[in-house]
Amino acid sequence: MEPMGYPAPMVSARSLRSALTREELTERLHWALAPSRFVATWPLLDSVEGFLSKREAELLYSLALTVPAGRSIVEIGSYKGRSTCVLAAAAQGRVPVYAVDPHTGDRTEVENGEVVDTWEEFTANLRRTSARSVIAVRQKSVEAAARYDGPPLGLLFVDGWHSTEAVIADVESWRPYAVEDCLYVFDDWEHPEVAAGIATMTHRLPPRRGAAGKDAVYARRLPLRVRRLLR
Repeated sequence: MEPMGYPAPMVSARSLRSALTREELTERLHWALAPSRFVATWPLLDSVEGFLSKREAELLYSLALTVPAGRSIVEIGSYKGRSTCVLAAAAQGRVPVYAVDPHTGDRTEVENGEVVDTWEEFTANLRRTSARSVIAVRQKSVEAAARYDGPPLGLLFVDGWHSTEAVIADVESWRPYAVEDCLYVFDDWEHPEVAAGIATMTHRLPPRRGAAGKDAVYARRLPLRVRRLLR
């Protein structure tokens, strides 16, 4: 797998240590090890039931790596925790991952009158994958946003109720907590109603940077390693 976007240093280790702060050295090491960590972790993450492809998982993992300490990740729509566990694997305790979902089923299941409860399987998957960064919030998105008291948002992953109104409400209710360079990721971005919701908010979102599979990214800036995952 290609390196994470940082060129190999052309100076000695001693001069590099003198030129960079400890935080900068830690950040470079963090990114350098990320590809191998994702590859090593993927088999366990892939065992969690869900609809996230490997390519989409690598994108979420890489985006989560860019969120610095002191900020948070908010995921709207967790289902059984496949994407949640990917985000948590990248966060590794550096930043909290707020996983927001009432766990009563997706839109199709609800509209079909099915009684669904994914909570037990979701929490079991968190334990099985050691997703220690996760703060599970068993509420609807707008309700959870009204009570949110965590760090400023560095990443908002929108994968909730797939209607135009819900997509708009998800973003508008969480955007007041977002930092200026917050990353916005929309799952199923080509779904007609999701696309319509995004279209109404483009003037309030950062520029669209591309997509990996069914996940589209809106961001002010992205590391080279992440940009290479997008089309």
